[in-house]
Amino acid sequence: MQSLYTGLCQAVDGLYGFIFPPDKPYEWVGFLAVMFNMVCYIPQIRRIRRTQSSKDISFWMFSIWIMGSTTWVLYGIREMRWPVMITNGINLVFRIWVLVYKYIVDRRSKNLSKS
Repeated sequence: MQSLYTGLCQAVDGLYGFIFPPDKPYEWVGFLAVMFNMVCYIPQIRRIRRTQSSKDISFWMFSIWIMGSTTWVLYGIREMRWPVMITNGINLVFRIWVLVYKYIVDRRSKNLSKS
């Protein structure tokens, strides 16, 4: 049991060292900053679901933002920068989620106004 615990601790330490390299002690600041940016989507997604309205969301802004996030993910993959890949990948999912909600809600409201 002790060796399993030791192995698990070494794996966690290795993963932490891989994501936050010791030669870059402030890497976690960038990771934390992007985490705050990811959390900001949650209220927007909840509001769209609750109000069933997305009229104030710009399709083009989110489309360009998605292209930017995709570019950051590709850059992170090219440079093997896990914090860039992970955080921008999650941001990309949230941005696509908001845009899909906008499409669904706008389409539903158009169908309701026709009938």
